[in-house]
Amino acid sequence: MTVKYDYSKLRGLIREKCGTQSNFAKAIGISGTSLSQRLNNSVPFTQTEIMTACKLFGCTISEADEIFFKHQ
Repeated sequence: MTVKYDYSKLRGLIREKCGTQSNFAKAIGISGTSLSQRLNNSVPFTQTEIMTACKLFGCTISEADEIFFKHQ
């Protein structure tokens, strides 16, 4: 069984901090298509992408759990 993650909090932070998904994708070093695949649970976020996003958002690693690992 594949785990599906709820990225609603991540989507809100993207809008708040970056304005657009495209800006966020560039900031973490991936394409818009790659970000879309991640947000749609087709491809997992890498540890590097998660760490980069946490730095960008100013969140702690423990907060990353709620942002990146909340199950649907």
